[in-house]
Amino acid sequence: MVRTLRCVALAGVAAACGEQGTDVASSSQIAVAFETKRIGKRLWVTLTTEPGIALSMATCNNDVEWNCGMQFGGPIAWVDVAGPAATGGGGHEARADDRGKAVFELSDVFGNHWLEVTATESRAGNSAGRVTRHKLRFTVDPPKQIDISIDDATPDPGGAPRLEPCYGAFEGGEDFEPVPICTTSLQLGKDFTVGLAIKAESGKSITIGERAFDFKDGAVEARIDLKPAMATLVLSALSSRDRLLEFPVNLELASGTRKGTISLGRTGVNEFLLRVVKGPVLFPNEPPAVGTQASALVISEVGGEWKYFGNDVPLASLDLIAIIDSRLRRGRSCSYKATDGSHERKTVKPAARDLISTIYDRRTGKQLARRAYPAKMPGCDEWITADDTGGYAQVDEQEVVDWIETFVAK
Repeated sequence: MVRTLRCVALAGVAAACGEQGTDVASSSQIAVAFETKRIGKRLWVTLTTEPGIALSMATCNNDVEWNCGMQFGGPIAWVDVAGPAATGGGGHEARADDRGKAVFELSDVFGNHWLEVTATESRAGNSAGRVTRHKLRFTVDPPKQIDISIDDATPDPGGAPRLEPCYGAFEGGEDFEPVPICTTSLQLGKDFTVGLAIKAESGKSITIGERAFDFKDGAVEARIDLKPAMATLVLSALSSRDRLLEFPVNLELASGTRKGTISLGRTGVNEFLLRVVKGPVLFPNEPPAVGTQASALVISEVGGEWKYFGNDVPLASLDLIAIIDSRLRRGRSCSYKATDGSHERKTVKPAARDLISTIYDRRTGKQLARRAYPAKMPGCDEWITADDTGGYAQVDEQEVVDWIETFVAK
């Protein structure tokens, strides 16, 4: 057996030294080159050799001379990036493609390790070909963590809602793990902004959306105005997307730039549009002028659903806002005798839920129309024999929606 010491510098990994050996003459060795790319906890290893060579890989974190524990069920997975054909031996085996490349992914491989690669030549008639084993010793440092904390910076203004939990993360990189930006609910300010209190010891600045904020003594309070982002939302997106508002984030640290996103749900948008009951709902730099009636958005407080009619326009071009609300009514008391054998006299009150629809001009806040849809109150006999006496009679909401649609210009 011929063994030669070889040292290889891996990208994103400390310099690595190892041994390679073969059971045949040195002139018959199958050469294998290594390239790596690290993303957070993952290490992608690209092996380059002769086309069609079968490659298998194993790792171990000790100094066993050969046969590194054969941890094929462990952290190794073959990745079909360059297009090699799998050999059928599992995720630790692949056959080099016509460029001589095969890619493997190693996860959670940190510290000192051996990387053992066996290259096997296949000959006609399945006869034994050349076999070369390559062994590489390498060290991988754990990915760096961003020293950052982000909290809600808005005091409770009293009665204002909290938004659904915001989501977002800084992307992972060659030496960095993905890091959550926020996973909690944020208090909605009266001016329809949300605030983030950010601490990062090496922070220089952070840009959220189009606004930049500079750190001072490792801290900054960043306020996000939701209205410009709301203005660009088209009506069809309101019902098809749960995370309506997205903001790109760039964090400048002494060590470099981290990119990410923040996304928010529909509560902030809903609360902003419902302000029409008190007056105009205007976006930045929009005058309170009377518009057309070419588009309408229906906000149902009953089912929590949004529907639109007319042109599929951004919210900043929306003409009408229609709100469907409800009111519970109770009927007169109904007395009956229990049928459970007690013959006890009992009393219930039938209930009905009426719907009320009000249509507003968004830009002026003017109420254009209002109509109530009373539900038919059930009689005592009908209510007492109903399957669900704890429910209520109700109106078909589609009847209300059809009426709202008549206000939209055809």
